[in-house]
Amino acid sequence: MGADRPIFILGCPRSGTTLLQLMLHAHPRIAIPPETRFVLTSYEARNTFGDLRREPNRMALANRATTSTYRRCCGYSPTRRSCT
Repeated sequence: MGADRPIFILGCPRSGTTLLQLMLHAHPRIAIPPETRFVLTSYEARNTFGDLRREPNRMALANRATTSTYRRCCGYSPTRRSCT
C-alpha cells in the first residue's frame, strides 16, 4: 500500500472524536467525510452474513458497512471526494 492509504478513527460519543476530526480536517491532504455511525448498524447486522470466519462473508459485511452507510449519509459515496 502507498502512503495515501485510508485511516479510520472510531470513538464513543463524547470522547473527543469531533475535536480530533476538526484538527485533522485542517490538514490540506486529509478529507474528513461526515460521521456515519456505521459500527452499530454493522454490529447489529453481523448475524445476517453467516460465519464471519469466512472471507466472503466478511467482505459482504464490509461492503454493506461502506456502501449503505455512505448512501444514507448526505448522498456521500466512497468514490466521491467530499460531502459538500
